[in-house]
Amino acid sequence: MERTAELQRANQELVREIAERALVEKALERQTCELERSNADLDRFASMASHDLQEPLRSISKFAELLTKRYRGRLDPEADDFLAFINEGASWMRALIEGMLGYSRLGSAKLVVESFACDEALDRALKNLQHAIERSVATVTREP
Repeated sequence: MERTAELQRANQELVREIAERALVEKALERQTCELERSNADLDRFASMASHDLQEPLRSISKFAELLTKRYRGRLDPEADDFLAFINEGASWMRALIEGMLGYSRLGSAKLVVESFACDEALDRALKNLQHAIERSVATVTREP
């Protein structure tokens, strides 16, 4: 008798655990569907934002290139510098947009880890931030 009661309790516990597990699995399925939908929405948003940001940037780049071709050397040297800053800024912005779009797609792509030269990355960052550094009168140092 005691053994039967013990088996019945164990059976009831198993039934309860199975029911609980089924509820958890359903909740997990709902959450997975929600995440997949959210990721799809994010991917669509990133693509639209990328396109919407790149289109005006293309216009800026093209007109800056036209101005550079037509007026380089015909205006004062400062104007040539300004045109170079516009062209470099447009290239930098394009790279940032493409980088953000690539970052938004990281979840769906295989991650590839590779080495890179830190000095080159720092040089590029300093060049990109040159005007902000000069305006803020900041000093940037680096260890050899």
